[in-house]
Amino acid sequence: MKKILYLIFAMNLNVLNAESIEERLFIEANNYMIIQRYSEAILSYKKILDMGIQSGELFYNLGNAYYRNNDIGLSIWAYLSALKLKPRFKDASRNLIIAQSQIKDKIELPKSNYIFEKYIKLRSTLTFYEFILIGSLIFLTFSALTFFIRLKFLESMQIFNLNKFIIFIYLSIIIMSIDKFYIDRTDKGVIIKESAEAFSGPDYGQNKIIFRINEGVVFKIDNKKNDWVEIILIDGNKCWIENNSMRII
Repeated sequence: MKKILYLIFAMNLNVLNAESIEERLFIEANNYMIIQRYSEAILSYKKILDMGIQSGELFYNLGNAYYRNNDIGLSIWAYLSALKLKPRFKDASRNLIIAQSQIKDKIELPKSNYIFEKYIKLRSTLTFYEFILIGSLIFLTFSALTFFIRLKFLESMQIFNLNKFIIFIYLSIIIMSIDKFYIDRTDKGVIIKESAEAFSGPDYGQNKIIFRINEGVVFKIDNKKNDWVEIILIDGNKCWIENNSMRII
């Protein structure tokens, strides 16, 4: 993992291309990583974020620092933040898998069919605009193919009703694009405490603890009330947690 980290350092200095103080902080953080002073590296990376500068590489290096500092939940948050900005960032994806393997009592995803799993993977690796572009190209390709077949095999068109097929492709692209749009705009979070108490409602006195959620678990945010957040876990369970036990991606 150190080898990967050094390679990313070299790349990041070119990507950020920041002003002197930001560049100094970045070099400082990288040097802290090399000498294994991970807490200081985290502080330097966070100072850059506090200045309003974000990049996939910056979040990736921050994730490495958190992971080395044994902050598993925060490392997962940082890697996911990197992938949100740069969906096909292979180093971040690989290190995310390593960090998620450290989660205790992982929540299992509901079983789904092969095609749906491939769709989920594709959806996570493309931005919304890339999704629209590829969908449009597929639609135009099939439309052109249909037009060509009409010209060449006009008499066979009564047998092969390609109009219905084109409509199916068109509607499928629209539905998947809406799904991608919704997913991208749904707030997600990560548990950053070692163990977060899950309540039946947003109140200590009137609601009971129904279970505990381990550090590093990812969820959707459904509602907010004062210092409480209602979340939906990947298995469909809903609960309320304290705001300070999570970090929004």
